[in-house]
Amino acid sequence: MSKDYTLEYPSAEDGACHLHCSLQAGDHRFRFHFQILSNDSDNRDFIQADVLNLDDDVKLAMGSLPRKIDNPISPYKTFHVDFKLKKPTKIEGRIYLTGPGRVEINGPVIVPKVLPSLPTSPVALFVNPDRNLSSERVVHQGISSIASHLEKVGIGIHALNTSQCNDEFILEQLRIHPYRYLGFFITSDDTILNYVKTLVSRIKQIQPDIIFLAGGPHATLGAEELLNTIPDMNLCVRGEGEQTCEALFTEQPLEIIIGITYRKNGQVVNNPDRPLLSEDNLPAAARHIYFNPGWTAHSISTSRGCPHNCQFCIGHEIFGRTIRFKPLELIDQELRWIYEHEDHTKVVSINDDMFNMNHRRTLQLMEILRQFPFHYFPRGVRADRLDDETARSMSEAGVIGTSIGIESADNGALKTMCKGETIEDIERGIDHLRKYGIAIVAMFMIGNLGDTLDTIKKTIGFALKHQFEGLNMSCTIPFPGTVLRDHVIKHDLLLETPHVVATGVVNGNTTIYFETPEFPLADRIRAVELAIEAGLLQK
Repeated sequence: MSKDYTLEYPSAEDGACHLHCSLQAGDHRFRFHFQILSNDSDNRDFIQADVLNLDDDVKLAMGSLPRKIDNPISPYKTFHVDFKLKKPTKIEGRIYLTGPGRVEINGPVIVPKVLPSLPTSPVALFVNPDRNLSSERVVHQGISSIASHLEKVGIGIHALNTSQCNDEFILEQLRIHPYRYLGFFITSDDTILNYVKTLVSRIKQIQPDIIFLAGGPHATLGAEELLNTIPDMNLCVRGEGEQTCEALFTEQPLEIIIGITYRKNGQVVNNPDRPLLSEDNLPAAARHIYFNPGWTAHSISTSRGCPHNCQFCIGHEIFGRTIRFKPLELIDQELRWIYEHEDHTKVVSINDDMFNMNHRRTLQLMEILRQFPFHYFPRGVRADRLDDETARSMSEAGVIGTSIGIESADNGALKTMCKGETIEDIERGIDHLRKYGIAIVAMFMIGNLGDTLDTIKKTIGFALKHQFEGLNMSCTIPFPGTVLRDHVIKHDLLLETPHVVATGVVNGNTTIYFETPEFPLADRIRAVELAIEAGLLQK
């Protein structure tokens, strides 16, 4: 075929651009340049690209591009579709249009995919113990931000998600690389705590001199408890870990490093808290530090912090109540790296606590996002801060879906949990998103302060009424450091043993940790059962 090819729809022929070749086993990339000449329709996924296995007649990969892509990086934009072959295979790459318009295609080719090199001479391995917790495999923002900061001062680290490897792979890397430190991101999930405890004990027997450290919510809000739970853990990094890890890895004395909890002479010592990073010091995430990337989605963050007061939330305890926005040029730089190195078919997940806090800033951010041929999924969208202009701008930038923390459909319960918005506010936000075709993943909770069996019935009815594209409904966890936890402890409401209502639920947590006089255990169990019967909690 010729180097340049103009696709037009409708076409008298099949209207597609085809590329055939035979490939060896390995990682490959289907790549082409494109320029949209015309497209006046409303279809979001205007250009489609498929990779077909001609030997077995199966589709190996597919991707689509948002319709409106402004401010081109160059006269042509590039699109990557990555795929893996386990054996020599005959391949067809196919590009076609799904609606009226014309597109110029330049240089379609299939090439080996080259992964960025891992840092040399790493001092630490950071582990995200996410195995069996989620089907989504993404860059961990906390680990990757610390790595980015360390790289600026000449310190290299490696990282991995346990969802992409087994424990033997981890032990093999410890034999290959002379890591001085091994760090774990740890939440208050009992499964994670028990897994890390077992793995650390096993590694300690093989490499007794390695220093184990923990970061994340549990290490920040319950450091002493964590060290007591995992006896071989040496220390906890509390809060934002960029500067603390720099101090640790440059061998500063533990006594002067702020932001850590550690053991000394058989006692647990809590050093003073470390101040939060300023906006100008927020780093872009490093992505070349991972073994076995194999991402199911890309991940970025554009801000830290949340000014709201939800009594169940741990976010502001870690990242503060003042929202700090990453500089827009840094977000552009991070997206550009993904654009140049990664598979364009993957959705970019935006993992902010408060994605749309500032109206003007959100619109500016959409101008950055729309430069790149990605679909986006921001998490942490606040429904009461959505308006028509914001929703339209999100759609035009390539936002295909978002998650909203609704929690409850009862205004009394929302007020008690200090949510700061009403169900009427939330419904107006839902209407704005629906108007522009943005899918909604609704997040609900069972058992907050203010909840009763009747409020949960109301919430179930609300969820069924709106038929959300996705849904998560979880029993409330009284995380350490939260107002909820303090209330539960003060009034002796914790169950002696957490009660698991159902196993195998894939879109929520069904473990009950506490009860209240207004919502006793028997009613909480019934509430979970009603959610299952309604088809909201799925096995």
